[in-house]
Amino acid sequence: MDKIKVIGYMPLFYGKTYLRASLLSVINHVDKMVILYTNRPSYGFGTTMENPDTESELLEIAKEVCGDKLIWHQSNSGTEGDHRSEIYKYSESYDLILAVDSDEVFCEEDLVVALADAFNSDKRYLGISGYINLWRSFSWACFDGYTPIRITNLHNASGEAVINCKIWHFSTAQTIETTRFKLSIHGHKNEIRPNWFEETFLNWNPHEPEKNEDLHLVAQGIWTATPYDKNIMPAYLKAHRFFNKEIIE
Repeated sequence: MDKIKVIGYMPLFYGKTYLRASLLSVINHVDKMVILYTNRPSYGFGTTMENPDTESELLEIAKEVCGDKLIWHQSNSGTEGDHRSEIYKYSESYDLILAVDSDEVFCEEDLVVALADAFNSDKRYLGISGYINLWRSFSWACFDGYTPIRITNLHNASGEAVINCKIWHFSTAQTIETTRFKLSIHGHKNEIRPNWFEETFLNWNPHEPEKNEDLHLVAQGIWTATPYDKNIMPAYLKAHRFFNKEIIE
């Protein structure tokens, strides 16, 4: 079989904290990496808060990791769907599209298998089972049944399936500043549970087990923080400045 042609993309407005690790986890498995950068919120909600990350900071990291595989695309989309759909401007000659968020780090060994499984699938949209949602540190994680679409097989017209791939998801392992900013522009902002940031996120303590349950910011009754063996993570995550922090603040 000829080499599978894969184009990766990332919608990006902020997210320098894990951007380097995220890109490192996929760059060896894509032919091009398209950063769909926007200088304003694109998921339906604006904010008066200052973005903690500048375009120059994000671009510098992307150039360092991606080299000549990088395509930096300026986006002016107003919805998440429109923002993500801009990848189709670049995807015509490829077999697969790989979607990556800046707080997602793929297990590379799993990704190789997942891409092959996606290529061999008769479905267009492939959801991923295997998210590890890190909670307030690298040492605690929450799990759920959600399977976000992360791979598109461009040879198929329709259909959805789920394939396995371990992904370390750092959405709730961010600094207080970044989390506060994220919540102000979150695509599900209207659905966020009242006082979740103050009463659940900020109030959590690893030494108080009674606070480990019902942690999800939108859905009730899911996400229990459980100890996680961070030592199975790749070297570039072990080198991260937050790797040994008990609580990321």
